[in-house]
Order: sequence, then structure tokens, then C-alpha cells
Amino acid sequence: MVTEFQREKYTRRFRLLDRDGDGAITEADYESQARRMVAASGSAADPPKVEAIYAAYRGLWAVLCRAANKDTDAEVSQEEFLAICVASADDPEGGFAWLIGPGVAAVMTSFDSDGDGRLSGVEFRAWQQANGIDEVHAMATLRLVDRDGDGHVSAEELSRAALEFYTSADPEAPGNGIFGVT
Repeated sequence: MVTEFQREKYTRRFRLLDRDGDGAITEADYESQARRMVAASGSAADPPKVEAIYAAYRGLWAVLCRAANKDTDAEVSQEEFLAICVASADDPEGGFAWLIGPGVAAVMTSFDSDGDGRLSGVEFRAWQQANGIDEVHAMATLRLVDRDGDGHVSAEELSRAALEFYTSADPEAPGNGIFGVT
């Protein structure tokens, strides 16, 4: 059973994905997100990395379309997005695996500038700010998500945080902050 707090988190996530604010998530929103990630990660001068970032976000769009049973030239409304999230939260087998793996891969592709499999504080903050999250909140979230306290967020730590964001009904769960919800 999904709580009101979880629904609020899903609504916040929808608003972050609906880049143009038209009430639907479209391929153009994911392209806009990819552009923001390229700019925020400082990758514009690296054509192979730019293509990898765009490919990752095209892949995320395709994953969302599959979850919504739609073609990639369609749109996903807020109601449909919330229904997908609720169904995933209620699925103890598959859950959000369809989203978390590709999502973390897209973030790491965009922001792990040295390829060490983790985000430094600077890289994590840049990712958060590209999502419209202020520096103070981003750094507070980094401290919560960095479970081993090494000053970096590994792909595993980011996956765990994303899983908490999407599945936890606990308002104190560290992962709640990755998309600006506390």
C-alpha cells in the first residue's frame, strides 16, 4: 500500500521530469534533461560523452514508455506516471528495477568524470543542481546518501538511495532527498 507521502514524492519526481511544465512527460522532456546534464557535467567539449549522455536519456525515455505501454512518440501524463509508480511500489518482485538501474547508469555516465564508479561531492552537487536542487540541499543529501562516509557516492549507494526514494514510506529515509523531497 502506497502512502500519501510516497504519492507526494512521485508527484515531485513527475514535475522534475516534465521539464516544460505542460502536464505530460515526453521525449522532448528527456532531451531537455540530457541537455541540462551535458551542460552541468561540463561534457560539451567531449562529443563521445555527449552522445553517451543523450543515449542514456533516450534509453530512460524508452524504459518509461515500456512501463506505460506506450510508443516512444507518445506522452505520459501525471496520472499515468503515478499509476506506474504505485504499481511498481506494490510489486515485491520487480519493483522499480526497470527504472533504477538505467537511471543510475545515466547519472554515472553524465557525472562520473574520472570513471571511478562513484560521484565526488562536486559531481554529486552538479547532478543535483542540474535537477534544480539547491546547493545546500544537495550537500545535505550527499551526507545522507554517502553511507560509508568517504565523501563519494558510489553507484551502489545511489541505487540504494533511489530505491528508498521510490519505495520508502519513511520521511526520514536518506534517499528521499535525491530528487529534492525531504
